[in-house]
Amino acid sequence: MNAVGVSDLDQAVARSGAGLKVHINNEDSLDALKRALDGGKQGRGQVRLVLDIDQQQSVEVALASNYLISADMRSAIESVPGVLDIRDI
Repeated sequence: MNAVGVSDLDQAVARSGAGLKVHINNEDSLDALKRALDGGKQGRGQVRLVLDIDQQQSVEVALASNYLISADMRSAIESVPGVLDIRDI
């Protein structure tokens, strides 16, 4: 096995521009979600929020800022009450 270089996994993900689609079940989750995202505004990853309006309709919003998507941030988002699902985009 050969390697050209070694780098921290979180830094490599941040440079890749990976993003997240976060499915939430109510707008009460937004304040806690904002706090989870606040520390990562220097990255390249896009975050999209998906909120169900009713059984047949949902709304998806792409946040204006780009974020440093790290394992810690992902864990913080997962722990927010009301977050149903997180997917990579």
